[in-house]
Amino acid sequence: MDFQKDSPSYSEDNSKYDYVTVCSKDRDGQESINYEKLGELMYEFFLSICVCHSLIVEGGSDHPAYQGPSPDEVALVDAARQLGFEFKQRSSKHVNLAFHGHRLKFEILNVLEFTSDRRKMSVVARGPDGIIRLFCKGADSAIIECLREYKFLPDGDDLMEKTNESLTDFACQG
Repeated sequence: MDFQKDSPSYSEDNSKYDYVTVCSKDRDGQESINYEKLGELMYEFFLSICVCHSLIVEGGSDHPAYQGPSPDEVALVDAARQLGFEFKQRSSKHVNLAFHGHRLKFEILNVLEFTSDRRKMSVVARGPDGIIRLFCKGADSAIIECLREYKFLPDGDDLMEKTNESLTDFACQG
C-alpha cells in the first residue's frame, strides 16, 4: 500500500505521524517530549474514559457517585473526574461531560455493550465538533487483536511492540 503525503499517517509538516510516542530526537540525537502532542493524547484518553462506559451518576452535582457493573469502570471515571474530566450525565441519546469547566455533549449513535464473546465495549458518538468517533475498551487480548489490523501503517510493527512492552510492564507492576 502506498502512502501519499496527505495521508493521515503523516503530520502537517510531512513527518511520519507517531502513534506510539510523543518523544522525538533532535539533530544532536537528544530526546525531547512534544508536550502539545502529549496534551492532545491525554485529552483523547480521558474523553474515551468518560464516553465509553456503562455508568450512571447518583448524588448531587457537588459529590457525584458513579454506579455500574464494573468497579474498574467506576474507578477510572472517578479518577478522571478528580483530574478535571467529569462525566456528568448519560441518556440513551447523549453523554454530557465537563472538561476543566467546558461543557461537552456527545450524541450517542451506537453502543456495542461488553460481552464475554467480544471481550470489549464500543461506543460510536458524534462530538460537539461534528466528528464521529469510535471509542473502544476491553480485555488486553481483544484490543491487541484490533491493533494487529494496523500493521500496514508505517509504524504498525512499532505500535504492536510498544503496546506489548507496556502491557508487560503494567502486569509486572500489578
